[in-house]
Amino acid sequence: MKKRNLMIIACLCIGLFGACAVQENQDTLTGPEQEPAAEETVSAEEELMEQNTENIRDFALKQSDADQLISEKLDGTGYTFEADGIKEEEENHYYLYRICKGEEELKQGLAVDDISGEVFTYDYEADSVSGYEDFELYDAKKDELVLWDGSYSMDDVSISLLPADGASSEIHVSKGEKEIFTGMIYPDGDMAVLEEENFTVELTLDADELTVEDKKGKSGFSGNYVLE
Repeated sequence: MKKRNLMIIACLCIGLFGACAVQENQDTLTGPEQEPAAEETVSAEEELMEQNTENIRDFALKQSDADQLISEKLDGTGYTFEADGIKEEEENHYYLYRICKGEEELKQGLAVDDISGEVFTYDYEADSVSGYEDFELYDAKKDELVLWDGSYSMDDVSISLLPADGASSEIHVSKGEKEIFTGMIYPDGDMAVLEEENFTVELTLDADELTVEDKKGKSGFSGNYVLE
């Protein structure tokens, strides 16, 4: 009986050893699970970024659009401009412009971001782009962005200004609970003119005050308003 038990134990040991050997051979043949190569992952990310960049470029400004933006910046200065190619950076492309008055050419130029439409200063010597406020013809009073936004009141009359885009704002005029006028204004710095069939008013924005002055006819809401 004892001899038989020893034989059974021996058989079990042989079986277990064989199973381990088979598993070890399988691990050797198949090896551990392989992770994707890092190069393949990077390549996929780069391809996606290129596709996104190409999609953004579909909305890029045309040269004629950039020309118009530069023309507006130089309006009243006596200077003219000449397109001077495109500067390409990693994520930004700029239309470049030389600025002249007769035969005189400024050392600085201007650059227009072809996606945002923002105008920048271009330094030819440094081959660099910086804020428009660095441009030598920059006029803070004319060029500084004035945000026509907020609610203003005078007695029981209130005026609400809501920016529609970078060039215009909605204007809503209420007396008590009743809205008496709504329209659009197109500010030029801190001033705007609102022309309607029955009246024309001039609006001036100064810090926390809004002045509305009748220029033609009676608007019914001229006066000095204070920011609420």
